[in-house]
Amino acid sequence: MHRRLWLLRLGLALALVFALAPSPVLAQRDPITGFFNMIFGQPRRAPEAPAAPIEAPKKAKPAEPKIVEQPKNPDAQTVLVLGDIEAAGLGVGLQMAFAEEPALAVLTRTKAAAGLARDGEQDWLTAGTRFLVEHPADFLVVMIGINDWQPIAQAGAKPLEPGSEEWMRRYAERLDRWITALKATGKPFWWVGLPPTADADLGPTRRAAFAAFLSSLNDLARPRVEAAGGTFVDIWAAFTDEEGHYTQMGPDITGQVKRLRMNDGILFTRAGQRKLAFFV
Repeated sequence: MHRRLWLLRLGLALALVFALAPSPVLAQRDPITGFFNMIFGQPRRAPEAPAAPIEAPKKAKPAEPKIVEQPKNPDAQTVLVLGDIEAAGLGVGLQMAFAEEPALAVLTRTKAAAGLARDGEQDWLTAGTRFLVEHPADFLVVMIGINDWQPIAQAGAKPLEPGSEEWMRRYAERLDRWITALKATGKPFWWVGLPPTADADLGPTRRAAFAAFLSSLNDLARPRVEAAGGTFVDIWAAFTDEEGHYTQMGPDITGQVKRLRMNDGILFTRAGQRKLAFFV
């Protein structure tokens, strides 16, 4: 009697366990483990780390071909390229032009944002003169001015507006000082004129004004460079279309039509850099 009562109570208890169990699937998969898990609960697992979000692979910007230069002779002559961010591109073009010439090495020393109208950290007169002393060279190539469309500061007075008569006079004084420093080295020097631009940050009206301004800087520099015995390299027409307007595309040094200018309307592609150097 007692045995039958005990078995009845056990049966009722098991029936209650199965009725309250949240999921009988575990018992079906593993009768033994599942049974004890349902009675005593499943062992706690450490929480899994959230999966890292899957991102689409980023398209890498195609790298420009590496310039492979032949070893230079111990007594190789040096071309020193000086100026701003456009001069840096010119330096790359000259490296390509003389990559296989063991008797000529190209050294580029530039300050991207420097200019003759700027003071302080971006003052080219100070930086450029220092580069001339630190890096004696056999030939000098200069390109400067793309950053100069801005006021010239005056102590205790209103800054001079770019392109104004007084601005041009003060700029010419700075131009003369820099050209004098170039001439004082006693080395041949080439002054590369500014090219036309289509600055993407400017509207059509201001772009036209900026282009006229750059052309006026070329007109200011040419006679001074030539009077000092230097060579002025006019590249304006090489980067315009048949009507004399800025163009992003044009013939490279082999005559093939290629993209010569970057999207910003100012800098040069590798083909443009090489064409720029061709005229020097």
